[in-house]
Amino acid sequence: MKSLVLMITVLVLAVGTLSAQKLTKEEKKVAKQEKKAAKKQSKKEAEQNYELFKAEGKRMIETKDFVMFLKMMHDDTGTVPVADNSSFIQIYGDTLSIEFSRVMTVSSALDNSKSKYGDKKAVTMKGLIGKTKIEDLGMGKALKVNIVYSRGRTIAIDIRGDIVDAQLRYNSQTITFRGKYMRAKDADILLSKITNND
Repeated sequence: MKSLVLMITVLVLAVGTLSAQKLTKEEKKVAKQEKKAAKKQSKKEAEQNYELFKAEGKRMIETKDFVMFLKMMHDDTGTVPVADNSSFIQIYGDTLSIEFSRVMTVSSALDNSKSKYGDKKAVTMKGLIGKTKIEDLGMGKALKVNIVYSRGRTIAIDIRGDIVDAQLRYNSQTITFRGKYMRAKDADILLSKITNND
């Protein structure tokens, strides 16, 4: 009798364990499907945001109400940060303004040689905007903008979501910038502080 009770108990435990494992496998399958659906939704939202930022950047350039605050600069010496909140590219009305200054590193401070940008702390350029060409490369790709300004100088701007790259020729070299953008009207207070401090 004891052995019969023991066998029934073992059988009930075995069946219970097997059914629990089946539920666990089902739960794992459902969890995996939910995770996959969430990842797909997240990717879709990121793509939509990318396109919204790109469209907003295009609208700002077309209405000539655009400021790109520069974060990084790359030239023939390498990639360096630029001075925070005092380096920008502004398209406002018919004027293009560019101002940038490299962050002084310990090695560049110790180097007594003259900077290729001259003795100035910052480089400032202004000019009237001539021809502007805007090309959208398609869904998930960059918006390319080429602007010709004073005396045939050009600047190329690539908008990739909320990240912007700009490339210009200065003193026979190509300088590439990376940063974020906003409407020039929204940046007026910040820009007036920059220009009043010079």
